Amino acid sequence: MEINEDKGTQAKVSRKDLLKAGAVGAAGLGAAATIGSSAGVARAAAPAVVTRAPQTITLMSWFQFEPGRNTAWFKLVDEFHKSQNDYRIKWTGWGAENYTTHVLTQLQAGGITADVMTLIPDLAYRVARAGALAPIEKLIPAGYHPTPAHDFLRFNGHLYGINVVEVPFAVVYNKKLTDKAGITKLATNPAQWRAQLRALTHKPAQYGIWQPNSPSEVFGWWFQLQNYCLMYDTFWAVGKKSLVNSPKIVAALEEWLWQYQNVMAVGATDAVATRLFDNGQIAETLNVSAAVNIYKASAPALYPHIRSAAPPWPSKKSLSRLHPLAIVASTKKMDGAQAFFKFMADPVNNAQLMELCLDVVPTYQETINVPGVKQYLASQFWAQGYQEIVHVPFPTCEGDFIAHDTEFGNIVTQNFEQALFGAATVQQAMDRAQQQIEDASNRWFR
Repeated sequence: MEINEDKGTQAKVSRKDLLKAGAVGAAGLGAAATIGSSAGVARAAAPAVVTRAPQTITLMSWFQFEPGRNTAWFKLVDEFHKSQNDYRIKWTGWGAENYTTHVLTQLQAGGITADVMTLIPDLAYRVARAGALAPIEKLIPAGYHPTPAHDFLRFNGHLYGINVVEVPFAVVYNKKLTDKAGITKLATNPAQWRAQLRALTHKPAQYGIWQPNSPSEVFGWWFQLQNYCLMYDTFWAVGKKSLVNSPKIVAALEEWLWQYQNVMAVGATDAVATRLFDNGQIAETLNVSAAVNIYKASAPALYPHIRSAAPPWPSKKSLSRLHPLAIVASTKKMDGAQAFFKFMADPVNNAQLMELCLDVVPTYQETINVPGVKQYLASQFWAQGYQEIVHVPFPTCEGDFIAHDTEFGNIVTQNFEQALFGAATVQQAMDRAQQQIEDASNRWFR
């Protein structure tokens, strides 16, 4: 607020001044603005402006615990704080292994205790369908179009989340080890992959591949096992029909079992596997691009040797997992939630997050035109495989069962475990899983 001392004109009081002043302060501001400045006229002293304290906006996520990616998020949140004075972000959440369970518990208990949140794909679908997320399409910048991978979050004419990380699967490998083995051309079909992994395996000093295989880390096991359905160009389910005991799924799981028995670092947890990768004791894995950021942060000796290749099957199809940022519908701080959402959805900020996180899939179709993005994508020496894949949006691989992904995955892995230990063939294990899924369907889809 400003009073013109020379001419005695009335100063305008902005809406922002009024909001920050509060009821008593606002009245004082209005009175002060109407006091003239003529000589000899005593002016009442204007009361001090009461500045509103910044509003705390709670962000629920797991990214604050993820090496490499957490640094990127902390930087963007800090830039949001510097961009305005009205809102401050407070983190809450859990690690990725337990995030879904905690969110679903809150949802079933009556509400999510956050204003904005990040979500894994199947959880996003589930929470959005439960009516717990607010529409956000009006917050998207004009002229920008979210990629088609967002379509699973579109219904009832609304969009319920915007991508803040999309991570496809590819073969991540240590080029130093493939060069040492004389491998100049990577496998493009399952038979070639067997031969490649054999050449890279020298037990117990070196293993051709690691995939999560510990029952104590079933989330990670199912997370990466999901992509194997594309080996023979099928899905785990179509609509409400489970295909877990179909010939193509069984064949893909038999290939995984062969890896487990012959070339895999069996029993290695995620943390142990990272150390083994860093030590040059694991040659490759089929994993999402986010793993590269983790290796850069946690396995610096490995990072310069990291490369990627499209999954070793002719179609080059790969599941691509979109992780949206969403606004909790029940928030009592909608203005602040929307302000943070708009900041993160801004194409320039969104592109910066992509680059800091070492991601290679832009959120918007137009992001490629944001200054610096083309140069960034071209500079990622490890990203070729991720850039060559044929993207398959993750939710499509489970049909309607995507709304029950955790339960579906638990049934598959618990039964598949019997085949790992020799208690059943893969076909027998998946026949049992199929029956359990069909029984559960009567509850899930009634």
